[in-house]
Amino acid sequence: LGSLENAESSALEQVILDVEAWEQAKAYLRRFKVDEETLGFDAISKVGPGGNFLGLKHTLEHFQKEIWLKKELAILSSTGGSLIERAKEKVKEILSTHVPPKLEEDIRREINQILRNCEKNML
Repeated sequence: LGSLENAESSALEQVILDVEAWEQAKAYLRRFKVDEETLGFDAISKVGPGGNFLGLKHTLEHFQKEIWLKKELAILSSTGGSLIERAKEKVKEILSTHVPPKLEEDIRREINQILRNCEKNML
């Protein structure tokens, strides 16, 4: 999450955009019912390779349920401002309001020891 330039750099705004895209994709995919009927194996067998599904009853019964409508796209972009501007605002909000959880003292000491060891090895 948040990586740019083939993961050579990262940005907090990109993390926000990546999380938003992932959440939208998950929500969208939850809408799909996947079973014998919706997969339409009978329709696929009936039409065969290179055939046309538009005239099938199965297609008429299912196609409108599975189209991502333009109004849904409009809802995604209706909050105003560019995606980057919204991501920058979200980063500012998180950075100004987030309170990290307190670490237990023994865990904090262990982390500090690991950091000191890393610093020694880097010199």
